[in-house]
Amino acid sequence: YLQYKEDILPKEVNEKIVWVRLDLNKAPLNKEEIYRWLQKSIIENIEFQFKHNFDFEDIETLEKIYSVEINTFRKGVGKLLVDTLEYNQELYKLIKNKQEDLEIKLKCYIRYFIKERGQFLILVLDNCDRQDRDSQLLMFDVASWAKEELKSIIILPLRDETFDNYKDTKPLDTAIKEFCFRIISPPFQKILARRVQLALDKLENTNLSANRTKIELPNDMYVTFSPKNDSSIYLSSMLSSVLENDNSIRQLLTGLSGGNIRKALEMFLNFCSSGHIPNEEIIKIRNSKENYTMPNHIAIRALMRGDRRFYQSKFSYIKNIIDADKNADGRLIYFTRLSILRWLKDKVNNDLSKSNRKGYFGVVELISELEPLGFNKDIIFNQIGYLASATCLITEDFKTDNISQDTLIKIAPAGYAHLNLLENDITYLFTIAEDTWLTNDKICTNIKNIIISKDYYLKLENVYRIAKEVVEYLNEYSQAMINRVSFYH
Repeated sequence: YLQYKEDILPKEVNEKIVWVRLDLNKAPLNKEEIYRWLQKSIIENIEFQFKHNFDFEDIETLEKIYSVEINTFRKGVGKLLVDTLEYNQELYKLIKNKQEDLEIKLKCYIRYFIKERGQFLILVLDNCDRQDRDSQLLMFDVASWAKEELKSIIILPLRDETFDNYKDTKPLDTAIKEFCFRIISPPFQKILARRVQLALDKLENTNLSANRTKIELPNDMYVTFSPKNDSSIYLSSMLSSVLENDNSIRQLLTGLSGGNIRKALEMFLNFCSSGHIPNEEIIKIRNSKENYTMPNHIAIRALMRGDRRFYQSKFSYIKNIIDADKNADGRLIYFTRLSILRWLKDKVNNDLSKSNRKGYFGVVELISELEPLGFNKDIIFNQIGYLASATCLITEDFKTDNISQDTLIKIAPAGYAHLNLLENDITYLFTIAEDTWLTNDKICTNIKNIIISKDYYLKLENVYRIAKEVVEYLNEYSQAMINRVSFYH
């Protein structure tokens, strides 16, 4: 924002800043390599910014960069070698050694290209917040080192959870709290409405005109579009389906994205382009005199399947949280994902602790309470990783694999969204039936016959019928599971 937004910083200040922005997604996040990578990357960035004015291979440029070191040599031992062949040889060795020493080379670059021109460096270590906990804490150490060594301003983004959980322990306890700030995005519905309006404006290739129609949205928001443009009508209706509709779709998108606005916008685009919105709905949208909102079950279906004909959990933003795993003896174990999420939800509701890590609970405690109910330990570990990858839960260190018993986990907004969808919408039960390990041949045949029919998903009675059969099957299984577990007796 400071770098690219005009008129934010005074012109005289802006002209004195050299920005160096590094993408930490490309960085080797370990202590052995990260410092060298940082030094090399800053040097390459400076060379890129000044390449039009300097030839970095030319000896005259090199002599200017290392002028302080060369002058020290000339005033000192170099005087003894003036007008001799050894003088040039020693000067060559001096420049070559400075070039190969990244720490010295970087300091000389900053001195010549920045400080001697009356400028100062702002180093932005971008995308650090996308890394796991240990990598973020390592980069804070690196940022502290760079601040002292390079005498520059460092901007380092961390996750809220990382800062809140570790702000009083090393290394974050050294952070000057007055220099820490939070970036909180506007509500999803405001961002979505604004993005859609930009798209509508681009479709019209003009600013607001007298021929536009105004659609009122919740919270005093609105968009305007041309009623003569089919694309505009369709896009504005999709927006209305998300923001109206008792807010259920909006809440689902917000929950599933976990506050990641980019992901939420991707889900909205996926929803708009889904082939599971029937022609009749598109005709209603096209012919509507006023704003039209599609039925909730159609919106859910389009969101779950996206651009695929059939539902597959691994390709969908909405996961199947009741599917089965095979136990060591070959027996199917359902409900592992569901039980993990419900256990975490119950623990949060009953948690009265005042700790900084409120909402986090130990994997070892989860296993100790789920194992006696018949859930296999290895399967629990596997499904914790699955739910973490699906952003339904968060591990304390933000890892999705190599999770240990000592790891702390908490339920995420996407986890709540999945539980709410399972408990309140039969469209979810109907859809996940297409990608659930079922052993009842009759149910499998019924599902197959319905989903291969031309208009299988258009009939609500089919949705109800399959959802009912799935619930009855799972209820029968759960009763058998309870009867097998001696804990209950």
